[in-house]
Amino acid sequence: MQKNYLSVKIVLMAALNVLFFAGYIHGQPPALARKGVMLFADSTGSGKFISKDPHVIYFNNRYFMYYSSPQANGAGWRIGIAQSDNMVEWKAIGCIKPSQECDMNGLCAPCAKVVNGKVHLFYQSYGNREKDAICHAVSTDGINFDKDPSNPVFSPSGAWNCGRAIDAEVVFFKNRYYLYYATREPDFKRQMLGVAVANADTDFGRGQWTDISTDRTILKPDLTWEGECIEAPSITVQNGRLYMFYAGGYNNYPQQTGVAVSDDGVSWKRLSNKPFLPNGKQGEWNSSESGHPHLFEAPNGRTYLFYQGNSDGGKTWYISNTEVYWKDGVPSINTYNSIKPGQVWLDTDGKRIQAHGGSIFYDAAEKTFYWYGENKEKTVPGSGIWHWGVRAYSSKDLYNWKDEGVILPPEEKDRNSPLYFAQGMDRPHILYNDRTKKYVMWVKIIDRIRTRDEPYYEQYMTIATADRFLGPYKTVKTIHPLGMNSGDFDLVMNGNDHKAYIYFERVHTELVCADLTDDFTDVTGHYSCHFPRRQPPFVREAPAFFSRKGRLYLITSGTTDYFPNRSEVASAELFHGPWTVLGDPHVGDPSGTSFHSQVTSVFKHPHKKDLYIALADRWLTDLNDSMPDMEAVFDAMFSPDKKSIMTGKEYEALSMRNTSLADYVWLPIRFTADGRPYIEWLDEWRIEDFE
Repeated sequence: MQKNYLSVKIVLMAALNVLFFAGYIHGQPPALARKGVMLFADSTGSGKFISKDPHVIYFNNRYFMYYSSPQANGAGWRIGIAQSDNMVEWKAIGCIKPSQECDMNGLCAPCAKVVNGKVHLFYQSYGNREKDAICHAVSTDGINFDKDPSNPVFSPSGAWNCGRAIDAEVVFFKNRYYLYYATREPDFKRQMLGVAVANADTDFGRGQWTDISTDRTILKPDLTWEGECIEAPSITVQNGRLYMFYAGGYNNYPQQTGVAVSDDGVSWKRLSNKPFLPNGKQGEWNSSESGHPHLFEAPNGRTYLFYQGNSDGGKTWYISNTEVYWKDGVPSINTYNSIKPGQVWLDTDGKRIQAHGGSIFYDAAEKTFYWYGENKEKTVPGSGIWHWGVRAYSSKDLYNWKDEGVILPPEEKDRNSPLYFAQGMDRPHILYNDRTKKYVMWVKIIDRIRTRDEPYYEQYMTIATADRFLGPYKTVKTIHPLGMNSGDFDLVMNGNDHKAYIYFERVHTELVCADLTDDFTDVTGHYSCHFPRRQPPFVREAPAFFSRKGRLYLITSGTTDYFPNRSEVASAELFHGPWTVLGDPHVGDPSGTSFHSQVTSVFKHPHKKDLYIALADRWLTDLNDSMPDMEAVFDAMFSPDKKSIMTGKEYEALSMRNTSLADYVWLPIRFTADGRPYIEWLDEWRIEDFE
């Protein structure tokens, strides 16, 4: 396993070295570049990977980032300009250099604001100690700026500070502009914050700003981790309140990021005594600091925290970002940077993710992953609740998931509804139909209400459609596909000809492949049958389809209720087969339980050459290692000529069946030289370890 990871890294490094020596690097530092994760440093000015003090805007249908970057031969700091289409990959496209008397020693720490179709840039002069001040420039294209002839436009007053102003932040609040700045005490030791205001019709020039912190600072370092410094304020307005993300501690102290809140723009209260964004752990790219924050609100309303960091005490500086989530006036950030199969997985609100029997849908336009599945939050023993609708989550990195709510709600009153919460609603699958412009969701229903006394519950499908992935979904029909009792299934789309298929278990019999109608809401009548087996546990369920290099694959499970069993993988050249069984893909699993899980779907990562992820549920988390062979138990249970291995009471005692506590087992699928899939256990793995 280690050898495979190493080879991937060697290939990646070789490719980056070629780009580096060709001089075409898009500002990406070769030693730390990670696919899909922003890590930017501009070396075009000094030849060193140093970028600091980020500030991002969306202007003219693209993202602009302004940042501090040194010039060659110690000629002082300049402001770099980079652009991006996705906030991950950035390309340096220009810079603003010293040109006025006040900034001849350097300029840095930009703050950009779009006002009336123009970009107004606020920045500081640098290298003048007490005389450093806030300057202003304006641009119509975001690249070429005209500096204000009255520069500098602001310096603080009052005996509490040394007269210096740096790290400008401008925000419009309650019908006037607030200019936040960092300054120092008269002895130049401690750094703290002040604020000035200007009228709504200001031109931002000299004489337009009135300092309203003339007798004291609005926020000074008081906490141990803040040391002698609070600087780099970044302000956002959320529900009528101001939130300030600020840097505490001087560079590499380590500098870390905190958050304070205000209702009037002058009086501030910290949300916590601990850093909101701490420096990274030893060996991580930001182990020396995570500082100088900028909170950016994207056009879709989501917020992202840009910040600087390094791991070498300041010899290099990089810029990255992470999404910030909001709930009840409290921000939170991503907490995961790897996948740990079988461990409790929480969403960005700190709650268990409820997307069981789940799949992932990737929205290329939004560059967003959506994970959806059965909401089991209320399915506790004795509740009588099987499901609480279909829940969806969104993510940019496949690690950190934001709860987007229930997209197909349960029916709470009508007991005859297929979506009634006591019905066995399972395994939702969604396809997008580019002809009808509809998102089409199928769900399996086990009718536990009207057929509760039958030997086998009746099973069928309910189909719903929506105009948006996140709904609302409206039920359009309920069917028995091909007139059959239908169990676990997967929906598959052939991107070459718009055709779509459903693979479903004909309950306790075989697996069926059927063509879908053009609108994806029914079957045409054309079908084929595969993997006929005499009874559970041998009948195949939970089909998970994927394709690779022209070959089609199906991973299936045996039928042993919620108890895990051995998986089986098969391959074919055509959707209707014939299929060749290749065996159990879970290698190195002596328990024969698919690592105590059941694969529900396979997701091909859109930005990786060959990363296929098997998404699986660990339905029962209270099973012990001495669990009996459940395949043998079910074989005896369904064979009239075999004696039962255990009593009903012994069977019930194996697990509480509390699926509200079910976990997830996500593992990458590997392939042998001849294309045979296999899955190995990993305690932890990262998307970035794959090309």
